[in-house]
This record gives sequence, C-alpha cells and structure tokens, in this order.
Amino acid sequence: MLKAIGIFITITAGAGIGFVCSLDLTRRAEGLKQLLRLGTILKGEIEYRHATLPEAMAQAAAKLKDPYKRFAEDISGEMKEYPGILLTEIFEKSMKKHLEQSRLDKEDRQNLCELGGRLGYLDRQMQIQNLEWFCRETQQELRDLQAAMPARKKVYQSLGIMGGLFLAVLIL
Repeated sequence: MLKAIGIFITITAGAGIGFVCSLDLTRRAEGLKQLLRLGTILKGEIEYRHATLPEAMAQAAAKLKDPYKRFAEDISGEMKEYPGILLTEIFEKSMKKHLEQSRLDKEDRQNLCELGGRLGYLDRQMQIQNLEWFCRETQQELRDLQAAMPARKKVYQSLGIMGGLFLAVLIL
C-alpha cells in the first residue's frame, strides 16, 4: 500500500514539474506582451503628447499589470526624485526589485536594460527610434516564442509525465 502511494506521488510530481515548466512559457509570453505594451505606450506618450520620460513612464504604469506596473512606477518616481542618476542604473535597480520573479529570460532583461541605457539623455526623435527598436525586438521574440510554444509545452508536459513514470518503475 505504501509503495503504491509512493508511486502515485512520484508520477504526480513528475507531471506537476512538466506542467509548471509549461506554465513558465505562458508567463514569459505574458511578460513579453507587457514589455511590448510598455514600449508602445512610452513611444506614443513621447511622440504625440511630447511627454517627458518620467511622465511617459507614469502614464505607462497606469496601463500595465503587476509587476510591470510597479516597475514603471518605480522608474518614474526615481527619475523625478533623483534626476542626476543614470537611467541604466535606475532600470537595473527596478528590474532587480520588481522583475526578479518574472519569467523573462536573460535576453529579455538585457534588452530592457539596453533600452534604459538608450533613453533619457537623447532628444525626442532618438528616444522614439530607440523605443521602436525595443518594440521590434520584443515583438520578434514574442513571435518566436509563440511559434515554438505549443511544441515546447507538449514536450515539457510529456517529459514530466514520462519522468514520473520512469521513477515509478525504478521504485518497483
């Protein structure tokens, strides 16, 4: 009886791990959508409303979901409170504070840091061009992820179940 319970728990745990890995892909796609939305809103605020970067970031924060909302609010507040600090430092600090638990990968975080390094000190037209670059990069990454996601999710789920079954067979 105890062995049967152990086998059931092993199979369930393996399946759970596979489904959690699958869910991480979905969360990363959601994160990329939020970053794309951030870039698009910033671009619109700077281009059409002629807003300053802190104002544009505050407007973007109002339209984003957590933790990206808190990320944008933090950047806006830091820029207003400490105008002499480099925007790259503010972006990195806010990313560590708010986006550490997000499912964005290293490349996504690097693109976001690069955006922080490219904004703030440039004229409006250069900021718009850099935001367009960021949106293109993020959109391409999102397209690639969405194209590969169904197959990868299936692989993760199958490997989780098969791994659980394999361990259950070893227990026998």
